[in-house]
Amino acid sequence: LIALALLHPELRNEIAQSGAGANFEEIRLGGVLADLCRTDEPYTALEEWIADRLTSDEQGRISEFAVGPLNDEVVDETQKVSSELEKCRAIANDYVVALERRRRAREVGRLRGSGADVSAAQAVIALRREGRGA
Repeated sequence: LIALALLHPELRNEIAQSGAGANFEEIRLGGVLADLCRTDEPYTALEEWIADRLTSDEQGRISEFAVGPLNDEVVDETQKVSSELEKCRAIANDYVVALERRRRAREVGRLRGSGADVSAAQAVIALRREGRGA
């Protein structure tokens, strides 16, 4: 999601609205995503900012994502941009859903570990129902 937000400023508001930053297991990365989604600066203007906040490994993964698959087809530029944006939007949505599932799974695991407490059991049931509704 950080790579998508970095490379596609037009998706930042949608990503921010999803609340995905709060679902990151690593709070630092959730904060980076939230901060990134609050700016409309292009990638080139954010290179130093990103370098200060991400490890070299994380920056490498963003670079790999940016290169993406090479496409030899000659397509009208407007159609190509629109198609790429829709693909990125779908990928972002998949990441958001995956982060929500992982967060719920962590919460269920934490609640299960808290013993046979009735309120913990009710919380597990509520989380499972939430997962089925998503």
